[in-house]
Amino acid sequence: MGRIQVRYATADGRKETEEFGTNDQVIKLSFRRIATIDLSPLSHCSDLKLLDLSNNEIGSLDTSPLNHCFDLQFIRCQQNRLREIDLSSLSQCVRLEMLNFSGNSLQYIAFPDLGHDCNLKEVFLSNNQLAGIDLSLLSHCARLKWLRIAHNRLSSINLSALDSCSSLEELDLNSNRLEELNVEPLGLCSNLRELWLHDNALQSLDVSALFECPQLTTLQTEAPTSQFALTLRADEQLSSRTRIPPALEDLRSRIHWV
Repeated sequence: MGRIQVRYATADGRKETEEFGTNDQVIKLSFRRIATIDLSPLSHCSDLKLLDLSNNEIGSLDTSPLNHCFDLQFIRCQQNRLREIDLSSLSQCVRLEMLNFSGNSLQYIAFPDLGHDCNLKEVFLSNNQLAGIDLSLLSHCARLKWLRIAHNRLSSINLSALDSCSSLEELDLNSNRLEELNVEPLGLCSNLRELWLHDNALQSLDVSALFECPQLTTLQTEAPTSQFALTLRADEQLSSRTRIPPALEDLRSRIHWV
């Protein structure tokens, strides 16, 4: 088994080196006060599955060396100081399951194009400074289950890419600056269980598309309760061709509405 050396500098100026095997499946470098790190040696780690850089003070990160890590499944980089992250070079890492960049200062993120056979299931971007985000490349992620973008600065977001995410179970957009939101694409997410929209600036919300989500049990948003009631009352006027599983009374009893 070959060996690699990963070099980094800490926030107080120390320069450190840690050694790993090229066949290691897990590389953990969390809680080390890392400010800068060179990931280029990881290009030799073809068996790498988990990279953990969480709880450091990393301000910038070049992830391109990871494009040779074809078995990579988990990237944990939460609780750092990243202002932007470009993951587009990871398009060959089709086994990726989780991207965790929550708790940074992100103003920009570029997702990789993982293709239609990708395995991405969890994307965590909460507690950042995102004012906008392009979800279009997530349209390939039919296995995506959790998408959390809470506590950011989003004033708008296009959810149309999520109509292909049939496995989506939780979407968390709470504590942003959303004034309007089209949730119609979520009507095709038959496994959606939780939708978190509270602490935004929403004045109204048409939730009729969500009647097509039979698993939905949590819908939290403080403003548009009147719209919800109006949609319920409009049930008798719905076309006979419109299917609403389950029955509206059942929907009303299942959903936790705030």
